[in-house]
Amino acid sequence: MTQTFRAFQLVGIGKIVDPILRNILALAMGGKLNVLGSVTLTPNSATTTLNDDLIDDSSALFFSPRTANAAAGLTALYYNNPTAGSVVLNHANNAQADRTYDYMCIG
Repeated sequence: MTQTFRAFQLVGIGKIVDPILRNILALAMGGKLNVLGSVTLTPNSATTTLNDDLIDDSSALFFSPRTANAAAGLTALYYNNPTAGSVVLNHANNAQADRTYDYMCIG
């Protein structure tokens, strides 16, 4: 697949004139990345499908529990082989409906 990238006007020694790119870079350098999401595990099931356009086969996912039940189940949460746009999360099968995690998708 051929990727195309937007060309930016440079002035002087590497100074970027484009205000959109300048803002994006300033936010990224300040730690504001568009890589976060939230997921609640499916009750009475051992798997939950997480759909996110940022996920692909080279993604790494990191989870942070938002509830006590999510914290208790964190050691049993894992995933195998993400694909383009989704990943199947494996977890304990129980009736708890409040196992909510924030996640970060990198890569």
